[in-house]
Amino acid sequence: MHSISSSSHLSISSSPFPCCKSSIIVIKRRRRRSLPISEPQQGTHSPVSHLFLSTRSTAPLKAPTFSTNYKSCTRQDLDAPQTSKTEIHEVSTSKVVNFDVETEEEQVNCRVNGLLDVENSGRRSSRLHVGDLVKKVMSLPIEERVKVLDLLDCDYRDLTVSDYNDILTALVKAREFDSAVNLFSELPSLGVSPDSWTYSVMIQCLCKKNEPDEAKRALDEMMERGFVPNVVTFTELITCLCKRGRMAMSFEIFEIMRRIGCEPTVRTYNCLIQGLCYVGRVEEALELLHKIKKSTKRPDIYSFTLVIDGFCKVGRSDEARELLDEALEMGLVPNVVTYNSLIGGYCTEGRPLEGIWVLKEMEGRSCPPDFISYNILLQGLLRFGLISVSFQTYMKMHNAGFQASERVMNTLLRGLCRKSTRNDEPLKEAKELFEQIMELGYPLSPYTYCLMVQALAEKGEVSQAFNHLLEMIGKGYSPRMLTYNVVLRVLCRDGRVDDAMYVFILMLEKDTIPGKFSFSVLIGELERQGRLLDAYGVYAAAVKWGVVPKRIPGKQLKAGNEHFHSIQGDECKE
Repeated sequence: MHSISSSSHLSISSSPFPCCKSSIIVIKRRRRRSLPISEPQQGTHSPVSHLFLSTRSTAPLKAPTFSTNYKSCTRQDLDAPQTSKTEIHEVSTSKVVNFDVETEEEQVNCRVNGLLDVENSGRRSSRLHVGDLVKKVMSLPIEERVKVLDLLDCDYRDLTVSDYNDILTALVKAREFDSAVNLFSELPSLGVSPDSWTYSVMIQCLCKKNEPDEAKRALDEMMERGFVPNVVTFTELITCLCKRGRMAMSFEIFEIMRRIGCEPTVRTYNCLIQGLCYVGRVEEALELLHKIKKSTKRPDIYSFTLVIDGFCKVGRSDEARELLDEALEMGLVPNVVTYNSLIGGYCTEGRPLEGIWVLKEMEGRSCPPDFISYNILLQGLLRFGLISVSFQTYMKMHNAGFQASERVMNTLLRGLCRKSTRNDEPLKEAKELFEQIMELGYPLSPYTYCLMVQALAEKGEVSQAFNHLLEMIGKGYSPRMLTYNVVLRVLCRDGRVDDAMYVFILMLEKDTIPGKFSFSVLIGELERQGRLLDAYGVYAAAVKWGVVPKRIPGKQLKAGNEHFHSIQGDECKE
C-alpha cells in the first residue's frame, strides 16, 4: 500500500470518472481544520480530467493519489452526529474516520465521497471496477456530478490500457460520448496504445453518438492495425447504418465480416432485414429471410416479425398473414408485436373486422393483447364508422385493465351520440362512456360536449341536457348555436319556459342569436302560458337582432277578438 504523507487529505483507488466502479476513499483531517478545497498545483491535472474543465466547479478538490487495501467512510457514518473535534485514525486501524460537516461545500464532498464507497473485491488486470456506479453517480444532482470528476486529478501514469478501457466503457454507459472520444484521442500522447477492446468500445460510442462515418473510420483503423473485430462490433455498426437507411454501406460491412471469417449471427441478419423494410425493400428482406432458413442458422420470431411488419406497412397484409402461418409451422411463437403489426395492416387497408379475428386469435394462443393492440384496432374501427363494434372493443379493453387515450374516447363518444338519433341503445352507451371520461378527468372537446347535449335533448332527456349545457358553460366551453337552439326548443316543448328564457338570455350574453324557429317556439310557449309581455320582449329582441320570427305575439288573440266582434255584430243585426 502506498504511504500517505502528512499533507494528504484524500487517498483514493477509484475510477476517476462518473459511472466508474470505485473502490475506497479515506479522508484524513487534522483537528479543527476543514476539508481542503484548493486549486491543484499546475501540472497535477491528468489529461483525463482536463477533458471536463468546462463543466467543473470553481473550487475543485485537491488531487488525490491512488492506493489499495484501505477502509472508507460510508454515507451513514458521514451523516452521524459528531463532536466538534475530528478523530484521526490510521489507515491500518480498520476504523471509519469521523468528522464535522461545517460548510455546504463539505456536505457536497461528503455525499460524493460516500457515493464512491465500494469494497475492492479484486478482478482482472484493471483496478478501476467500472460499471457498478453508473446508476449511483447518475442519481446525483448535475451540479454534484462534476465533483466526482474532480477526483480525476491523480497520477495517471500508473494506468494501463485495461484501466482506460474501463474508463471508456463507463463513459459510454453514462452517455458521456464526447468525453469518451476526447479521452480516446489523448491515449497516444499518454503513451497508451489502444487494443482491440478499446476500438470496440469506441465504435460502439460513435454509433450511439449517431456518427456512423466516424465509426466506420475507427473500424478501418482497427483492421489496419491488425486487430480483428468481433461479430458484436460489426453488428453494432451495421445496426447504426440500417437505422439511417444506409443499406449500401451496411452490406459492404456485411461482406467484409464474411470475408475475414466472422460469421454473422441471426441478430446481424435481423438488422439488415429491419433496414431493408425501413426503406421499403420488402422483397429483398423476404429473400434475406429465406437465406437464413436455408443456412445453418434458424430465424427467430423477431426475423419474421420484421418482415411481417414491412409487408403490412406497404399494404400487403395477406402476404404478411402467410408469413405468420409459416412461422407457426416452424414452431415459433408469435409475440404481441407480431400480432399488432398484422392488426395495423388490416386497419390501414380498411379491413378492421379482420383485426377483430386477429385479436381473438391472440387470446386463443395465450398472447393477451396489450394497450397498443386495442388502440390500433379501435382507431381502425372508428375510422370506418363501426361504432357498435368499437364500443364493444372499448369495453373489452377497459375490462382488461387498459385505458383508451383521450382522443379515442372523444371519437367514440361522438360516434355514439350521432348514432343515438336512430335508436336508443347507443345513447345508453354514450352516457356510460361520458361518465367514465368524467371520472378519468379527461377533457372533452367542445364539439363532443355539444353532441352529447344534443343527443340527450333529442331523446327527451331534457333535464340532463339542460344540466350538461349549464355545466359546459361553467367549464368555459362555448356551445354551438345548434346546441342552444335544440335545448331551448325541448325546454319549451316540455313546458319549462323559465329555463328556456334562461337559455335565451345566456345566448344573448354570448352574442349567439337563436334561429327564427327557436324564437317562434319560445314566443308561442310564452303566449300559451299567458305571458304576453315576455313574448313581446322576445319578439322585440328578435327584431333588434335582425331576425323576424314566424310567430307574432298577440296575433292569434287579435284574430280571436275580431271573430268575437263579428259574431256579436251579426246577432245585433238580427
